[in-house]
Amino acid sequence: MIMAISHTHSALVRSFMPNVAEDGYDNSKRNDPNSSHVSDPVRRYAVYKKMYLANKLNSVFPKLEVEEMKSVMKASISDNEIEWLRDYVMSRGGGYSHAWLRYNRYYQYFDDKYYSEENKTMWNNKFHFLEYGIPYQKYLVPQWIVFTAGTQCVGFGQTSTNVYNSTGVPAYPVSQPIHLAYAVANYNSNGDASWGTFIQVGHGEIHHMVQLLLILQLKGLLLCKVVLVIEHY
Repeated sequence: MIMAISHTHSALVRSFMPNVAEDGYDNSKRNDPNSSHVSDPVRRYAVYKKMYLANKLNSVFPKLEVEEMKSVMKASISDNEIEWLRDYVMSRGGGYSHAWLRYNRYYQYFDDKYYSEENKTMWNNKFHFLEYGIPYQKYLVPQWIVFTAGTQCVGFGQTSTNVYNSTGVPAYPVSQPIHLAYAVANYNSNGDASWGTFIQVGHGEIHHMVQLLLILQLKGLLLCKVVLVIEHY
């Protein structure tokens, strides 16, 4: 794990969520290492070590090769949200589902209802973030907001990647033309991994995605299993 973190954190690792509160409206401080959305290697190591010792991580975690471990350590989430996300998933039964996320192209992460003092107790009763030290601060956008405000393909791909990473399973976002999907490792009883790529699309994107997959297949570039998840938006 130490070797993996030394590789991943040689460059900036941060939450994919916006953080106007600390980064500014122009994102001028986005790369500030003091931003709570920017990962600290020592802090991230401590988070995963704590979860591992508490048996909160998938059984494959201690068996991961460095390259596999790197995809876990590079999770695009704030350090103080990793354990929360893992526990949130487990509180809903442990079987992560894309149905937990709602496609909404008009999501408003800066809506005051997510930051008002009168709603603080309501949101915490639903997501239990305060006990993990996750701040409730205006425009410091948390990961939990995606599960209530909705998101688009970027949020689907990045959040799904973070979910698997928070349980110690390798996954990473996959950039595509006008889209973002994600890949996740599936391990058999021998510990051998196969990678699956998951693509969430709305009705307006289906034609373009199928077209893209056919082109990749014809060119022999489709090297992994693809599961097309079509949601009704």
